[in-house]
Amino acid sequence: MVTACKPAETPAQPPLTAGVMTAQVTPLPQEVEVSGQVEGTREVEVRARVTGILLTQSYREGELVKAGDLLFKIDPAPYEITLSLAKAQLAQEQARAEQALSESKRQSALLSQNATSAKEAADAQLLAESAHASKEVAAAKVKSAELDLSYCEVRAPIDGYAGRLQRSEGSLVTPGADGLLTTIVQRDKVWIRFGISEQEFARVFASDTTIANQAKVSVTLAHGVKCDNIGRVNFVSAQVDPRLGTIQMRAEFDNANNTLIPGQFVRVDLLG
Repeated sequence: MVTACKPAETPAQPPLTAGVMTAQVTPLPQEVEVSGQVEGTREVEVRARVTGILLTQSYREGELVKAGDLLFKIDPAPYEITLSLAKAQLAQEQARAEQALSESKRQSALLSQNATSAKEAADAQLLAESAHASKEVAAAKVKSAELDLSYCEVRAPIDGYAGRLQRSEGSLVTPGADGLLTTIVQRDKVWIRFGISEQEFARVFASDTTIANQAKVSVTLAHGVKCDNIGRVNFVSAQVDPRLGTIQMRAEFDNANNTLIPGQFVRVDLLG
């Protein structure tokens, strides 16, 4: 009975286990998020270089054009007439130069035979040199007229996407401020401009431009989609913008799939 009333023995508890972690000092990447704007690596304004009526437009707005493609044609008639006149003047001056040179040689031969005076021979030589100079001026006018005529065909200076048409067919175009016809933007590579504050520049890059140039850059679009491409910084300003209190930077991205469009605003994640 005494044995039956003895309480049961408590089983022994197993030893407690504990996870062990070793703390190590490692560099912690510093990150900053700012707003940036996309721009093409090359943005070229296509302008009229001669005055005339815009006859034709040979491209579609927004399409890809190649360097040398014909974009516009300006009425060439006035420049063809100018070129014809310049060529006629050149032929006239060339004939005069040949005649003056022949006379100079004749006077020089007569002078060697004492059959003419030194003054007449010198005058003939001066006339020949003057006629030659007039011929050179006429030749330069021909080249100038040919150049103006070539400007009647406005061609794409680079590969890229053509922008909106600025002047319609039938308009009178002139060189200068009013001569903008369209723009061409390269989008296979793009730049993103942004700026960070002095404090962030010191925190992320220790105020070191060399470190800033090695930073990795990623981009998130306005609708929240993050681009796969990682950009690289290719410009860090050497001074603080006094108006904004920021240091301006620029990163370059490959954009073969045209994900980034020049002009759009994006969120830039900068890893220092």
